[in-house]
Amino acid sequence: MASPEMYTAPGIVPLDLSAVAVGDDIAGYVDAGSILAFLPAVTEQHRSDVLHSVLFAQRRADRECARFGNPRQWLVSYRRALDEMGWNASPLGAPGPVSGAGPLDHVLLEALQSAEVPDDQRAALGGALAAEMALPDNAPAAEIFEGASHKRKNALFQVATVTEHEGRVVMNGGVFWLTADYFAHLLQLDVAASHSLMAAVGPMRLNDVVYAQVRDRVMEKVARD
Repeated sequence: MASPEMYTAPGIVPLDLSAVAVGDDIAGYVDAGSILAFLPAVTEQHRSDVLHSVLFAQRRADRECARFGNPRQWLVSYRRALDEMGWNASPLGAPGPVSGAGPLDHVLLEALQSAEVPDDQRAALGGALAAEMALPDNAPAAEIFEGASHKRKNALFQVATVTEHEGRVVMNGGVFWLTADYFAHLLQLDVAASHSLMAAVGPMRLNDVVYAQVRDRVMEKVARD
């Protein structure tokens, strides 16, 4: 099991998946403006690496540009930060429109299905999204995700699964940005034809050798922020 200090950086909060229909040992987290679902094969060290690197990249992108005012430039900054830590973030380089209407969580999962994210991964992510949607407004995970992911009519957020095979970690999902009428709870939004939803979707792989050189610095930085 992970030591208690592994996930204590502000902005990282586990989700309780016990009430949703997902397989055993699936883990879900709010990570600032990201929701991540970890499949059982992911080691504790790699779970920590993913959570802290994603948080670090978001915070650096937030400092470099307006997250909600300039989502394309924010995505460039986010991708660059991930690349420098050892992620191959090139799949985030080609954002495009997302079609579909209805509950936002359904639209997101359909977009990932179109991107050929496997069924078991989408089911795990669906459970994490459902767990976040079920939270009361004052729950720490809800406050963090809602505060980081949207402002007034604009949202920019990430949903992804994390898998591991033979020691290789893959984060599979997308960064989405949305313009809609005012909404208080992002994942409870119904997407309509009048809304604009864009996404950069694809698998990203982590180079352990590169990340090992920056791991301590990343963890120290996100713990201070």
